[in-house]
Amino acid sequence: MRNSGVNIFEIETQGFKRIYGSFAPTEEDGWVNIKTGDSTYTQRIERVVRITPLKDNFWRRLKIILDMGYSFTSAENQQTFNMGSDISSRTERHLRQLHLSIFSTDRKDEPGTRRSLASYTSRWFIKNRPRDYLSGLASFEQNDELGLDHRITGGSGLGRHVVQSNTFDLALEGGLMVSQESFTGTSDRDLDWDRGEENTSDDYNLDLYLGTQLSAARWHDPELDFTMTLVIFPSLTTSGRYRGRLDSRVRYEIFRDFFIGLTTFMDYDNKPPVAGVEKADFNVALTVGWAFNK
Repeated sequence: MRNSGVNIFEIETQGFKRIYGSFAPTEEDGWVNIKTGDSTYTQRIERVVRITPLKDNFWRRLKIILDMGYSFTSAENQQTFNMGSDISSRTERHLRQLHLSIFSTDRKDEPGTRRSLASYTSRWFIKNRPRDYLSGLASFEQNDELGLDHRITGGSGLGRHVVQSNTFDLALEGGLMVSQESFTGTSDRDLDWDRGEENTSDDYNLDLYLGTQLSAARWHDPELDFTMTLVIFPSLTTSGRYRGRLDSRVRYEIFRDFFIGLTTFMDYDNKPPVAGVEKADFNVALTVGWAFNK
């Protein structure tokens, strides 16, 4: 299928059909010819949902998005720094994605806080079932506002594209996750004042994983796109506990491959394992960024 010098694409059409091939000339406006092997498929352009180049070289398949932001408030002598990165690589049957983000706040005469997240996801597309995929996830996170020293998570599940068009995509996922987490908190009830010790927790957990991923885009200049990931983790080991995480990003291209954006995150834990810590952390930041091979 991969002939030297021929660009191979995955062409997704309405109805969740995937065609792997190259484009052939057409004389009809509003139509596209897709050549795969000895066959040629003809599709209306408006029925084409997405076109993904399948490069034969790792570096050519790599897509990178970098963004960062900074703010300073003189009245409170507070400065906030945030940085994010999304790296992905796509083959015919596999999509790998790495997400990194850091939010850091420093205040005068007060301890600074930081929220860090590193997550790796992998999708294996199921042959003859173009709407469905298997997923795997591994992540590391830390959040001072929530008293979370660290949480290491790993698991797998099944995902399904429920809505798809050339401007909109909605996927749902579900599975099982195992996590190891460590918290540190303080409270009048649990703090041992004589020894000055904090209450701590270091546990393993089994959780359900329920997630949704939404993306919307305007592809004509100037480009505008929106992505949002919402995941909920109902606990199977702690009755009544559930955690949630929301990450979203809006990007507006100001000139080729450079953009301004707005990023948002919210972390929530309705029943932290230690007392005296916040249940929710929320942040919104303006960013500038750059995209490679998008």
